[in-house]
Amino acid sequence: MTHNRTERIERLVQGIEEGGGTVAPGFAPEAQPMQVRIDGESYRVFSWEITHGGKSRHPDEYRVQTTRPGQAPFLDPAERTLLIGYHDDLDVFAAWDVRMHPNPSTSSSLQVRMPVLRKAAAEGFASMQRPIGDEIEVVVAFRPEAAVAYLKMAPLLPPPGAARGEFEAAAKAAAGEAVPVSELPVDAERRREIRVIEEAVRDPRFRRQVIAAYGGRCAFCGLGAELAQAAHIEGVREGGPDLVVNGLGACPTHHLAFDRGLITVGDGNAIEVNEPRLRACGCGEEEVESFRAGLFSSLALPPAVANHPDPKLLAAHRERWR
Repeated sequence: MTHNRTERIERLVQGIEEGGGTVAPGFAPEAQPMQVRIDGESYRVFSWEITHGGKSRHPDEYRVQTTRPGQAPFLDPAERTLLIGYHDDLDVFAAWDVRMHPNPSTSSSLQVRMPVLRKAAAEGFASMQRPIGDEIEVVVAFRPEAAVAYLKMAPLLPPPGAARGEFEAAAKAAAGEAVPVSELPVDAERRREIRVIEEAVRDPRFRRQVIAAYGGRCAFCGLGAELAQAAHIEGVREGGPDLVVNGLGACPTHHLAFDRGLITVGDGNAIEVNEPRLRACGCGEEEVESFRAGLFSSLALPPAVANHPDPKLLAAHRERWR
């Protein structure tokens, strides 16, 4: 297990960057709490090692010991705060809701179950409900590259005093499960927040699955270099599913070009350059030909046929930009 706080924070920063976020330079990873700016937001980050609960505890019970300097409370209304633990062997983080632990003792423990950590390692996200007195806390575990998605969802988790049904719905959403309409909160804003949590979880899972299917390379040009992204063929907002068949591995340039209809995919997975669109963007003949020269003649498909893009979705994308 990792005992070095600097290494844990560096893994968090690496994960944030892998997930498309940015961390402002100049922070001190050895500090507790660490002050850091992530995508323009200021955070206080408390981090610990996740270890087993001890001989007298259930074999699946793991925890962090929340040691901290002085008597500084965890909850600071003026700044966002992350309470996170890292399990080195599984390469996953667990996060606890700071609103549920505003000012604990200088050495208390926060629990998470091993099956939750294992599920997060395999799927990107997992969650559990943890009773705290009369309250319920949603504990979220995630792979490092899903850290940005967790940062998006954390403020939307039910606050102390929320109805039990809200915690149950949020826990399902944070685990990547579809929440039935009948289980959504009555309040319209809370319903919207649960759906946002669902979307935040789906994004990194979809990205991970698509990039793995395409071997970390762009289907349009073959570029790897750890730059591959997951492009939706039909966007989620348009009703597209978060399935590998609705995705393409793409480098940043060709991802954006595909999203804007500058390239489409025709019969037999042939890559087509949309010249009218390129010229509308101000490209001359030389630029168009240079753009074309950087493309394969047809998509480089995943080895598994089950992961090949859906021809109907590709046809709908082509028709949309024709």
